[in-house]
Amino acid sequence: MIERLVVINEDSVLTIKHLPFEVSAPRHQPIVVQVNEPVSFEDAVEILEKELIRKTMQVYPTTRQAAKVLGVSHPTVIRKLQKYKLSSR
Repeated sequence: MIERLVVINEDSVLTIKHLPFEVSAPRHQPIVVQVNEPVSFEDAVEILEKELIRKTMQVYPTTRQAAKVLGVSHPTVIRKLQKYKLSSR
């Protein structure tokens, strides 16, 4: 990858902007979970899962990229989007 970047780059200095998408993907702030009232563990997991998928889809343009970032399969992301009635864009 480095050799390719050096060969095809016209700039004299390589920076992060020259790196491929996977390497230069934005780093995100950690999600802060706040518990205001007791809920079942199952409900809490679903709330967190829904929010995580929603935020990931705001940052990554495709469900395949979102699946890669989340460490799950592409069909899993599709199923969760349907389950929580979220849009892929």
